[in-house]
Amino acid sequence: MNQMHISTMTCLMYSARNETKKTPALEAARRLKAAGFSYLDLFLCGLVKPVNASFSGDNWLEEVHELRQWAVQHGVVYHQCHLPYYYPGPVYNPDETEFNPLFDKMMRRGIEICAIMGIKHAVVHPVNAPGADPEDTAAHVAENQRFYSEYLDLAAEKGVYLAFENLGSREKFGSRTEDLIALMDAMQGKNAAVCWDVGHGQRMYGDDNAAAIETMGSRIVCLHVHDNKGILDEHLPPFMGKIRWESIMAALKKAGYKGELNYEVSVNGNIPDLLRDETARYCAKAGEFLVKMFDEA
Repeated sequence: MNQMHISTMTCLMYSARNETKKTPALEAARRLKAAGFSYLDLFLCGLVKPVNASFSGDNWLEEVHELRQWAVQHGVVYHQCHLPYYYPGPVYNPDETEFNPLFDKMMRRGIEICAIMGIKHAVVHPVNAPGADPEDTAAHVAENQRFYSEYLDLAAEKGVYLAFENLGSREKFGSRTEDLIALMDAMQGKNAAVCWDVGHGQRMYGDDNAAAIETMGSRIVCLHVHDNKGILDEHLPPFMGKIRWESIMAALKKAGYKGELNYEVSVNGNIPDLLRDETARYCAKAGEFLVKMFDEA
């Protein structure tokens, strides 16, 4: 039986209240390790945003190798990342002459970073087909096959899987289980899988979130764990919203989930810097309760 490890996306240390500068990846790793995390999910969404994020400059390779060396020396495992998502919106716009080349460049860079860091699962957002009805599954599946084709091939070369995340809006393809099942069926033979975002699942399914997890079954290879009150995408630490964690962890167990318990908590962006470590320690401790629920389910 695989041991579920407690992990967090490094977005937990990415932003602080009234701070415009983003925390460098190495500093975030050091603080998260001190808070109790030895497994990390590398936040790479900032690569396509004008925020001077780690790995966005010309010295990105040097930064990656420095982080890799530190991780090896300190027993930290980077098992997952969040690649950039199509930022102008979920619908591809061919007229975005500035953003599209940047997105392509940083997607390829992100996959290369995964290869260097030993990351197996790189999370991406499904895209919508331009002009298609939200429920036109065939059109959206075809658009995702087109949009991600070269990235899937590159990921396969690097030993990386693209994990398509369930989104949290009925207007966005990928928010429903049937969307992701159709997408995975179409991508059989590719390095494609599913990341189940528990908070997004709560917004879509409410108390049927656990049933949705069971429906997805073994397609789920990684997680985004966070809480909410069922309406807004709040990305709260567990037990601070309304998610029934006992049923969620039992559903993951029933689905045969073999990955890590990985947070995508972002409340630290509104918290003064000196308090961010306390939030991280709380998340690490709360993770022990969630893993216990999983083990005892």
